[in-house]
Amino acid sequence: MQQYKYDLDRESFHVDNTDINIGAKILRNTGNHELYIETKNGRKINITRNGGKEMKENVHTLLKKADGFGTGPTLLFDSLPSHPQVFAFASSETTSGSKYLPFRLNSLADLKRAVKFGHSEN
Repeated sequence: MQQYKYDLDRESFHVDNTDINIGAKILRNTGNHELYIETKNGRKINITRNGGKEMKENVHTLLKKADGFGTGPTLLFDSLPSHPQVFAFASSETTSGSKYLPFRLNSLADLKRAVKFGHSEN
């Protein structure tokens, strides 16, 4: 299981006798369709361009600036707020290389599964 720095002040859930925080959050701007993160001081930083169709080359560096980065799994909240789709990023023996891919979450059980099984070293 991926190791995270636990923060008592953040949202958390329980997996195998361990409390795990919700880490960085990626959100979609419903106006311009760009994906963005928020820093600890509330500044919004776009991580995509061209209406959310392309990730910026430095997305890995930008994600490290997100509030909560490293305290738990990064979650993507996509689509309209009235019908959100939530994704965790996971990598396993079924993905090519060590690339993290979005894994759609339909329940808390899916999130726990992504954390427990979807962070293996390749």
